[in-house]
Amino acid sequence: MDTHLTDQWLVDNLPTNPIILDIGCNDGTHTINFGRLFPNGRVFGFEPEPRALNVFRSKEIPDNVQIFEYALSNNDGSDIFWRCSGFTPDDPNHREADWSGSLLKPKIHLDAVPWMKFDTTFEVETKRLDTWLKEVSIDHIDFIWMDVQGAEHLVFEGASEVLNKISYIHTEFDDRELYTGQKTLQELLGYLPNFKIEQNFGHDVLLRNDLITK
Repeated sequence: MDTHLTDQWLVDNLPTNPIILDIGCNDGTHTINFGRLFPNGRVFGFEPEPRALNVFRSKEIPDNVQIFEYALSNNDGSDIFWRCSGFTPDDPNHREADWSGSLLKPKIHLDAVPWMKFDTTFEVETKRLDTWLKEVSIDHIDFIWMDVQGAEHLVFEGASEVLNKISYIHTEFDDRELYTGQKTLQELLGYLPNFKIEQNFGHDVLLRNDLITK
């Protein structure tokens, strides 16, 4: 049994020219892989954390990848972002942690990963996925890869008009309230009535839209 989504699954199930969104793309590891895996596709990454974006932009980025420096959420405006910091105890030479920042205030996360701190906040631009789709004149999304540290429901709330134009969503989830207001997997499914679980990897889940993928 696979413990993560494979490139082979993507190749087998997506068109050769897919529209892919990497929401919460951090340093672009997955975004760049999608771009290389589908040279005829279009890949869009969304990330509000400047430190991660600096690492992303230092890499060789395929021409079919575009970066948006804001957070997808449930409003067009701005919000407070809780920045994470600290260094992994077993790898002190690694770059400072920048991958667990969130639009939600950390809660149990502070006990689950005690070396990671959230002692800085800053304002970030936010946008609804509904708004973004209209701005770029895209009429469908083949695949979303999402890792937004507990704020998944905010993304879904901002995508009410386009949810039925999305074929697959791969998202991180946690049934613990790592961040204040974080939703469980079952609660997240309540935002997605036409989606069914294709594969559950433990803390990531692949969802398919039965209106499109039957």
